[in-house]
Order: sequence, then C-alpha cells, then structure tokens
Amino acid sequence: MKSFALRSLKNGAEYQLTGGDVDEFYSQHIFGCGHNGKGFPQSGWLTDSTRACGTALLKMFNVDGELVDVRAGGNLVVSTGLALVVDRIQGVSGPPAAADYIAVGTGGTAASAGDTALQTEIGTRVQGTLSQPTSATDRAVSTFSAGNGTGALVEMGRLNASSSGTLVARIVFSTITKGASDSLTITHDIIYS
Repeated sequence: MKSFALRSLKNGAEYQLTGGDVDEFYSQHIFGCGHNGKGFPQSGWLTDSTRACGTALLKMFNVDGELVDVRAGGNLVVSTGLALVVDRIQGVSGPPAAADYIAVGTGGTAASAGDTALQTEIGTRVQGTLSQPTSATDRAVSTFSAGNGTGALVEMGRLNASSSGTLVARIVFSTITKGASDSLTITHDIIYS
C-alpha cells in the first residue's frame, strides 16, 4: 500500500502513513478535538462550560481512485456558526437550515471568529451526507468530483446553503492542489463537549 505524508491543517507537521492508516489516525488523534502531542492543536474553549470545536479530514484521490494527498486537523467554529446552533435550539422562525454544505477556496487569510464566508470560494458547494457518530457530534461528508473545485486549495468552510447562507466553520491549511481529474472527499465534524 502506498505511503505518503499526512500534513496537519494547522501547522504543516507531517506524518508518514499508509493509505489504510489515514482514517484510523484521524479517529484516534484528530476527531474529538484532542491533541496528540505532535503538532495538532486542541481547539480553544468557547465558553466556560461548553466548547464547540471542528475537525476536518481531506482526502484527495486521482482518476484511478488512488489516495494521493491528505490533510487533517482542527478548525474554527465561527461566531455565525455558534449563533446558528442557538437559533436551531431556540426554534427561531424558519428554523435556520442545517449546515450540510461544504465549500472550498483559494483564500489564505487566517480564519477568525468574525468570518462570514470563505475568502475566495471556487467551484460549486457540495451538499454533504449528515450523520451523528456520537451523541454530541455532527458530521458532514462531501465529495468534490472531478472538475469541481479544481485549483490550489487552501481553505474550506461549512455552510447551511448552496449559495450565500450562514458560515458555521472555516479552516485554512497548506495547499492541496486538486487537478481537473482528481476528487476530494472532506469529512467535517463539529463536536460539543
């Protein structure tokens, strides 16, 4: 099985893994906003008693379905994302749509709590498959097929609409270059603890 470097989304640290190890590494060391002692930072506390943190796993495949590049790490749940959660709990009129779309882009400005959109979104957002792997975890998995989101990607975001909408989380990472024939699968988790 092919060996490749897994790069931290946050600090660029690299780990040599085989394709079969990627999901296990993500589950044991990234998922849950933990810190593995090797450069994947734990997300900051957002309140005194509850925190919301996001983690992401990006896997790029070539035209033959071979895994060729990976990124993993924590990201920022932005202020508008926290407000959306409260609105859904409160049953605000509507209520706000579920955050089941993932977008990618080429804007490298660091993520901040005040972000309301990606800096430079490209391609078409992909509606993800939602699941709840634990009682306090929200997961969306989206695949950007060949021809969608092609370019030197450095940011991704989770939103609640196919255009415009509310940004829930954003991450900026070291460049992953998606060719026109490549596909990119993104697993994005928001964990409340």
